[in-house]
Amino acid sequence: MKKRLLLVTAISISLSAYCQKNDFEKFISYFSTKNCPYEFKHADNKEIPENYALAYLCNNDSSLLTWKSIGMDQESSEVIYEKLELYQYKGYAKFELKNFYMLIYNEYNVDGLNEFTSICNIGIFSKEGDLIDELPFYIYDETGKYTNQTGSIIDDCKIQIEKKEFVKNNKGIYTRSYRNIILTYKINEDSGKFMKINEEVEFVDKSKK
Repeated sequence: MKKRLLLVTAISISLSAYCQKNDFEKFISYFSTKNCPYEFKHADNKEIPENYALAYLCNNDSSLLTWKSIGMDQESSEVIYEKLELYQYKGYAKFELKNFYMLIYNEYNVDGLNEFTSICNIGIFSKEGDLIDELPFYIYDETGKYTNQTGSIIDDCKIQIEKKEFVKNNKGIYTRSYRNIILTYKINEDSGKFMKINEEVEFVDKSKK
């Protein structure tokens, strides 16, 4: 009886692993295969079905599948309607590495239409579908909450992030001057973690122009 239970348990584990791998292969099919070097294009994407987004991008948190759409009267600021809408996750690019997959996808945002804020992450996944590490890759923001940045993949699949950090004057007001920051990461071949290998900072003075 004990041997039979062990056999059934072993079969169940094998079937579970097979199904998980099969689902992950379907999930990554919504990402276009790209090669290094690669320049990110925001319009180049595929919509990811909610069941795969829930499993691999939301950590099974169903609250990240919807966002609240609010309609307001522009004159009175009165709320006309509130409704939950399905958040659309998108796959942008897939890179198959020796031991991992590197994927680019959008992050959950309460601004469900991504009109004022849009964030895309780059993540390292195991071949079985486990998220190992993640970085913000592309950020467009008009609210002032985030620093805009762009990302690209350079030779040897290194990740390069470039962003501008605007400088405040002595009154706390942002000026036209900024620090241009370029960060370069590589992927640890054993752990799959991102490792920062270089940081360049250049001050751009716009005060006299």
